[in-house]
Amino acid sequence: TKIGERYRVFCGRIATAYDFVLDKKTCGKSLGKYVPSIDREVLQATGSESARYWALDSVFGDMEFSPEDKLIDVGCGKGRILAHLERKHFPGQLYGIELNPIVADYAKSWADKYDNITIYSGDAFKLNYDEYTVIMLCRPFLEEMYLKFLDKLESEITHPVRVICYVDNYMAKHIKGKPGWTMHKQEILFKKGPIAYSYYPFRYSTWTYDPTNK
Repeated sequence: TKIGERYRVFCGRIATAYDFVLDKKTCGKSLGKYVPSIDREVLQATGSESARYWALDSVFGDMEFSPEDKLIDVGCGKGRILAHLERKHFPGQLYGIELNPIVADYAKSWADKYDNITIYSGDAFKLNYDEYTVIMLCRPFLEEMYLKFLDKLESEITHPVRVICYVDNYMAKHIKGKPGWTMHKQEILFKKGPIAYSYYPFRYSTWTYDPTNK
């Protein structure tokens, strides 16, 4: 309906303005512009679309971290998830890897002023993930490549890690029931009070992968 569409447009403007203010405060620049994938055919990378801060408040609101934690955002884009965690005083080290070198450089341009943030530019499949304790997957790949990435994680990781699947429309279903994987939470994100910050409800889920439990 026209009223429904006007409401969505209004909410989108409010959420975008809120994101812009927090971007400027933490990063000194906006992280909001969508950037298409540079390799959707071979590496099946998705485009760079920044998560809403209100959504990230829900995802990370009840999580606790320690100075020993090392979190990596796979397909970090311009780095808003890292900016959110920095704003919330993440006590450990933050990392991001981004395939698109222009987008990675954009993330580096603000992240370099923080001693606990490192941005890598390159193919996420060329990293070893055993050194990290938290892995953020914000739908970085299309489904076929995502399955290959899960195989890579399981072949490399030797200790328990937390895995966060954001927009898990196909990610969670491939983890459920797999040996070593335990779901802690799966919830729907859509609104902050009366403001719908997304056009459609979407899910996220949090997991532990423990290779010693397989």
